[in-house]
Amino acid sequence: MLIGELLIKSGLINETQLNEALEIQKRSKKRLGEILIELGYLKSHDLIWLLSEQASIPFIDLKPEVLNSKLILSFPEKLLYQYCIIPLYEIDNKLYLATGNPADKEGIEKIKEIVKKEVVVSAAEPEKIIKLLDSFFLAEQTQVSLGAEDFLDSIEIEIDQDRATIKLVDTKGNIKKFELKGKVIIRYTNKQYKEPV
Repeated sequence: MLIGELLIKSGLINETQLNEALEIQKRSKKRLGEILIELGYLKSHDLIWLLSEQASIPFIDLKPEVLNSKLILSFPEKLLYQYCIIPLYEIDNKLYLATGNPADKEGIEKIKEIVKKEVVVSAAEPEKIIKLLDSFFLAEQTQVSLGAEDFLDSIEIEIDQDRATIKLVDTKGNIKKFELKGKVIIRYTNKQYKEPV
């Protein structure tokens, strides 16, 4: 069954909304679900839930506190972002992961090639996966940029919609800058708090 028919059958959209989205799809290269979300007729959460049902895989709500940062950082960053995948945990000879695109088998196959294990797939909201990847890789890249002997005076991370600029200043006034993806502004300072006299 086509995704549009499934969405109508599930009561998530009506025929008028589907027809409007199909007309837009003829003029663009966007996916139907993406168009319906942009039009405000469908929530990302509902679309991923439906796709996971269609693919017969469970839908999960990701909790950052249960994720294994070491496991996530052991995979190529570009691969995880490209296929919207986040590794969850490993047990015995199985790797459990979540994908933001349950219909895309290519990314799962690439993960299988890397781990040489059985891969157990769940679906999750793509926005949550990207946000979590951002937080793990941002923390890792910031850490890597610091030498163990460096003592930072301040870190400033300025992030707009498509890139982040990180400025590191050590106690000697040396400045390091680099760019990466992200969606928040974080500031760190190591200046000691002094009680007012």
